[in-house]
Amino acid sequence: MTINTIPVKIFTRDKKNEVKRMEPSREVDRRRRTLKKLEEKTYPFLDSDVAGMLEDLLEKKVIELLECKRPKEMN
Repeated sequence: MTINTIPVKIFTRDKKNEVKRMEPSREVDRRRRTLKKLEEKTYPFLDSDVAGMLEDLLEKKVIELLECKRPKEMN
């Protein structure tokens, strides 16, 4: 009885590659803006335009509002 053997390569993860993969996620955490920075940012539309934008989105059915839970208290 003869047995033929073939060498098998076993691939393992390289620790250097794992470190590189983790670094971008750390950078993203550093880049996240705080609430204060977001509030300070100036946006290209005025606050008065928000109501019109909301109406447009509702007309085009891009968004849907939930049914009011307390219609008596609604203005």
